[in-house]
Amino acid sequence: MPPARRVPTTPSTPRVFYGWRIVGVSFLTHFIGTGFIFYSYGVFFRPLQDLFGWTRFDVGAGLYVISIMTAVFSPPVARLIDRRGIRLTMLLGAMVLSAGFVALHFVGTLWQYYAVLGSLVALGGVCLGPIAGNTLVANWFERHRGKALGVATTGLSLSGLVLVPGITALVGSVGLLNSYLVMAAVILLLIVPPVALIVVNQPEDMGLGPDGDTRLPENAADVPLMVPAATEGAYLSRGDYLRSTTSVLREREFWLIIATFTPVFMGLGAILIHMIPHFTDVGLSPSMSALALSSAAGAGVVGKIVFGYLTDHASKKAAVFLSFVVQIAGTLLLMTAQTPAVVYTFAALFGFGMGGVVPLQASVTVEIFGRESFASVSALLTLFMVPVQALGAPLAGWIYDRQGSYDLAWKIFLANYILATGILLLLRIRPRWR
Repeated sequence: MPPARRVPTTPSTPRVFYGWRIVGVSFLTHFIGTGFIFYSYGVFFRPLQDLFGWTRFDVGAGLYVISIMTAVFSPPVARLIDRRGIRLTMLLGAMVLSAGFVALHFVGTLWQYYAVLGSLVALGGVCLGPIAGNTLVANWFERHRGKALGVATTGLSLSGLVLVPGITALVGSVGLLNSYLVMAAVILLLIVPPVALIVVNQPEDMGLGPDGDTRLPENAADVPLMVPAATEGAYLSRGDYLRSTTSVLREREFWLIIATFTPVFMGLGAILIHMIPHFTDVGLSPSMSALALSSAAGAGVVGKIVFGYLTDHASKKAAVFLSFVVQIAGTLLLMTAQTPAVVYTFAALFGFGMGGVVPLQASVTVEIFGRESFASVSALLTLFMVPVQALGAPLAGWIYDRQGSYDLAWKIFLANYILATGILLLLRIRPRWR
């Protein structure tokens, strides 16, 4: 099938580009979705044990249930995005996730807990998560995509900085089960209005091009326009390009993205989930342990901005390499951190490196596979990556239950980072149509 024709553009006008409102909505969905599902999980860890008598493996396995079902739901959600649009998908996600937290208020057994997490919470999280939010931002930006993704995904880390102490205080005030009801109401109040009023799937729907460039009539250009190769690739890459799953699976870089980022997500996810119980084990108070998690999330905000800038102005591979190396240094500190000074140094270092991972993976994926195929490719990546990377949290809990320590878990995750750094060197980060 011949590639779709490129629409000429002119430089954007000085007015504020509507795409930055889109970035704001994506920031908000990342903030609520990740904060309420992922960062709050570490806060709920000990209260769930105390309330129901579950082991750390039992509680940690709940996150694995979410992750497995996230992988299952991702391809159909990507199709929903393609067919019905991102706005409808996000609105559906807000309502389903809110219903999930209401259902959590009524759980009484472990199987009920897993059932709610694996259905309503997982589906709502996918509809509000990176596939929808990052696809939205990738649609609206080309030249400034790295910066835009960096700003949008600061919501991931800022949620840990703000929501961890907030939810900790909420649980202490109204209890674990009532906290779920409060969170359900917050989801509807904060997500539904901005998504309904602001979200537009792509700039072309408003007569614009990526980055705010004004579209011209087809006959307005007398000569071929000179555009950056990445911009041209985004225009020439149609949704038909990778509609076939078999086409994606034949791509070498698809598998290298999986091999590079899966071990990293496995390690960082488990470390964040078990950080609070680990630091309380070594003698820190619950509030100081929660502050360490918040500090890591706060450093992640800085990391997302810095690494987002680097992806636009430097080598993407160098930016990913730096992110991994910083996390390796942080993990080494974690293995010996017992005093507040070392704990908070670890949190700042690890959080900064961790902050770059999500926007960097998104930037690498869209650079290789193009703007129009981003949602479909991201869904397939999730299908293969999440079931493996989600093993980290229950594995760490299983090791602790049997050894009374996380030492072996930290060593395994350190090896993951080193492995991922080596595989990264094989990855060719360039548009696949060249």
